[in-house]
Amino acid sequence: MEKKKRGSALIKFSVTIPTRKMHSIFMRDKLPTVQIRGFTLIELLVVIAILAVLATAVVLVLNPAELIKQGRDSTRISDLAALNSAIALWV
Repeated sequence: MEKKKRGSALIKFSVTIPTRKMHSIFMRDKLPTVQIRGFTLIELLVVIAILAVLATAVVLVLNPAELIKQGRDSTRISDLAALNSAIALWV
């Protein structure tokens, strides 16, 4: 309890500092009650399955090993064509 002097009269006042418990009690009455709901297990599994299918499709379309293999095949075909031309000129 603190005292302040105003003019010649003493005025007494008290300050109540709200604690965490008091704050939650007061705020419970003022805030609307909203029930927060998370995702269900089925929803999470469906999303994971969709992502797996998409990842598989991307890997099959953009397979780096297949691209390297196609590059080597085209190089070999080109070398064989050059060798065929050289043999044809020699004979």
